[in-house]
Amino acid sequence: MTPNNGIYSMCATSLGGGVGTKLQLWQCNSGPNQNWTWAGSGSNLLKNEGDGLCISDLGAFGNDIDQYMESCNSSTNQQYRVNLSCVNMEIWLENGQAGYVLSSLGATTNGAPVVEWASDGSSNQSWRFSACF
Repeated sequence: MTPNNGIYSMCATSLGGGVGTKLQLWQCNSGPNQNWTWAGSGSNLLKNEGDGLCISDLGAFGNDIDQYMESCNSSTNQQYRVNLSCVNMEIWLENGQAGYVLSSLGATTNGAPVVEWASDGSSNQSWRFSACF
């Protein structure tokens, strides 16, 4: 699955820099670094198909907290769930520990960070997938 941010057509992208690399937005290109799978017990980890790393907030939470790529370990800061039902193939990805959702902050340029933000239902917090879960 390739998470495409709402109306902005930017995809969550792991740049392959290894553990500690920030999760960024890039124009969607269907590369393996933009493809994600649900992994872990309970299928609550977002694992990148390109580098095998998972999205993590590193234990910090709040508005404007950058997301990073980390080795998958099922810690609470790596656990995400679908917040709200899937409508028009759009979902909101909420961090299980923090209760904040992944957001693009409306960025439309390559290299912009993906951050956590308090859920407000805005389009910069919605992510499109090819199928609902």
